[in-house]
Amino acid sequence: MLWTARALALALVVLWTVGVSTTASGGTQVSSHINAYVGIFEGQTTHNLTRPESTTITATFSSSAGTDGVPIQLWADTYNTNWHKLPVSLITNNLGKVSLSRAPKNTTRYQFRFAGDSARAPSQSVVLTIGVHTKVTLSLNDASLRIGQTLVARGATYPPKPGMTATLWRVAPVGWTKLKTSTIRSDGTYRITKVFNSSGPRSLVVTVPAGAGNLKGTSPARSVSVG
Repeated sequence: MLWTARALALALVVLWTVGVSTTASGGTQVSSHINAYVGIFEGQTTHNLTRPESTTITATFSSSAGTDGVPIQLWADTYNTNWHKLPVSLITNNLGKVSLSRAPKNTTRYQFRFAGDSARAPSQSVVLTIGVHTKVTLSLNDASLRIGQTLVARGATYPPKPGMTATLWRVAPVGWTKLKTSTIRSDGTYRITKVFNSSGPRSLVVTVPAGAGNLKGTSPARSVSVG
């Protein structure tokens, strides 16, 4: 009896997972299934980008009761929110596919859902995750300095990351060297100063750590010559 109860429970779980149900008229099993992916490669369920980059998320709906003209919902779980349905209209084409481009501000999870009808069971896709790096800009007041002259590095973060630390690095083939840090202002801007006491060319970047809904951000490299 114990084995039978466990087997029944497992069977119910499997039926729910593949989207099998019974029609209101009774007895007839119907099914539907959504395969989904994000980014460039089919089967990929995670993708990282930096604003304002975008990526395409796609779903393929399959059902023995037909796949053309099926309404599909898109749900999202953005940083510090709950799952919510997005106000987008998605209808499958004759291949059962829907797709749209997304450029989220923060790291966001997406899921395609079908509400079900008299011929097809409700179903949902795997969760698709788009990770968003903080965008970091960097400019130097001077590209050429004398030894002992102060370098001024300025920039901003998008989205703004007030209170977080911006770190100035020297980038070289042998590795990165940490030079100076600064606290990001309330408007997302930062200012870092550094005095070099030796001559030579340097390649510099600024980084911002992961946090508040975004992945780590790294600025483009900027060059300065000291001599």
